[in-house]
Amino acid sequence: MSKILFISGVSIDKTPVVKYSIKKIYKLNYDIRVIEFKNSRIKFTLLSLFKVISFRPNIVFFIGLQTLPLLLILQWLPIKKFNWFLESYTKKDNTSFAIRLLKLEKYIRWNTIIGIFPTKERIIPYNKFSFKQILILPNATGLGQIFKPRRISKHEPVKICFYGALDENKVYLREFIKFSKEFPDIHLDLYGNNMMIDVSNEDNINYKGSLPHKELLMVLNQYHFSVIGYKPINFNTKYCAPNKLYEALSLSLPVIVNKNNPTLANFPNINSFGIIADFDNLDKNLYEKLKNHEDYKKLNQNAYKQYVERQNLNNYISELKDLL
Repeated sequence: MSKILFISGVSIDKTPVVKYSIKKIYKLNYDIRVIEFKNSRIKFTLLSLFKVISFRPNIVFFIGLQTLPLLLILQWLPIKKFNWFLESYTKKDNTSFAIRLLKLEKYIRWNTIIGIFPTKERIIPYNKFSFKQILILPNATGLGQIFKPRRISKHEPVKICFYGALDENKVYLREFIKFSKEFPDIHLDLYGNNMMIDVSNEDNINYKGSLPHKELLMVLNQYHFSVIGYKPINFNTKYCAPNKLYEALSLSLPVIVNKNNPTLANFPNINSFGIIADFDNLDKNLYEKLKNHEDYKKLNQNAYKQYVERQNLNNYISELKDLL
């Protein structure tokens, strides 16, 4: 029996595409072990090295920037190696420790490694590398969700959810707060961390704190729209791999996206299940689109249709199985 080791620098539970892939691979009767980065980089590195020695895997998945040192150390082992690029950065993005790890990339033998990317655009920074093979595996969710009918009536507020890292330098947080202040029958709920704007005095805007991912997905059932609020300020956000968009589709939840973000504005069939707006100039035009209850039923139905017919992980997972 082949042995597979997943070494992940991100939380598996918060990364649906990885979690679902592991679940599907389990069903193929592989012997699988998973190690996740928690708090200590030293502990994570030592534990991973110990597991490689004791478990002796045939296949290793390195997931996220935090695993680059391990990939560098273990690249010479005669095993099948996958590097999963959940995020794509350039050295100019910021000066965090994780980003500094990018310096290790030039010492890795990429021609021995299979690269996994969420979109074709995300490969651009790595065009100089000659991968053994490349697999496109979007951050979509797996099939299994049922259609969730939603409705908007003339006499109720439009409920909007904005969730994730609420850093106004990286997402259009302040813009949507200002927009909601101007239109009291827009009800905006905010979930996540790094919230620095006080909305405690606003009747129609609420900061709900941070919720476990599984609980958050259940909470999304009460909303009419989900905001996909990335600011296109660097490569990673301009060519985003929109987890929140895929999650919304699986929940039959229409979305609001920024026309100035090329990945979102050009997403397949976006007009059938989402509203495209200029996030730098949110105005009455967006308000009127949100309040149009006659169109909302179609947005709701088309979101689920997009999920079932196209944007689900089942459509892509077979290629990963073939590579194993």
